[in-house]
Amino acid sequence: MAACSHCDDMGFAIATVDGVERAVICICRVEGAGARRLAAARIPPRYEACTFANFDLLENSLVWAKGQAEELVAGYPVESRRGMLFLGPPGAGKTHLAVSVLRELVTEKGASGLFYDYCDLLRAIQATWDRDSEVSQAEILNPVKEVEVLLLDDLGAMRPTLWVQEMLFHILNARYNDDKTTILTSNHLETAAGPGASAGRAKDLQEASLEHQIGVRLRSRLYEMCQTVEMVVTHDYRKKVKQANYSVGR
Repeated sequence: MAACSHCDDMGFAIATVDGVERAVICICRVEGAGARRLAAARIPPRYEACTFANFDLLENSLVWAKGQAEELVAGYPVESRRGMLFLGPPGAGKTHLAVSVLRELVTEKGASGLFYDYCDLLRAIQATWDRDSEVSQAEILNPVKEVEVLLLDDLGAMRPTLWVQEMLFHILNARYNDDKTTILTSNHLETAAGPGASAGRAKDLQEASLEHQIGVRLRSRLYEMCQTVEMVVTHDYRKKVKQANYSVGR
């Protein structure tokens, strides 16, 4: 590999600052640090190429959602450390946008970041209960609570037992108290029955809501922690892309 043309791989370069030559950290070190932070964020291979640039704006609601996400990045951390909760049906592009935010904050804003699937996180915590586990619960929880930017994907996907709700509240309340930025996605919408809905329909909608999945107390906290961005779409992007690929293949 060729040596850096600026510093010859020394890590420092000479720059003139206010008329005085000084040793400064070379751009190759800065870029390398960003790459290391991005690797530490553990973005799954399926999503590691997700960026704002390749986010498909198939519907008007997605144009607005992308704009909100880009504003969060632009204002971080000076204007706000508030996070974002992306809500929408499967295939709306929630994870793509969430990862785009995480990537920008890590590579461009110098933040430490971490991606976790909601169910995988809870299962990892449960696995520490095994007496033969080589990892303690604290070793799982501490990075999740302390990392500067946490992306928790598919919130509410696990059955809402009391333990699940209490553990989630413990994690997110700790981040709330420490003013950490949290990015969340969920298929569960802010569902409310209309005035003409039957009792059965109203009950079904309530049980499908995010509030039912994570609890009233935590949903209330999230209103303050995160801007809610609802991505209302008429097509499943995954289905659309897959069908197009099959058509091309034939």
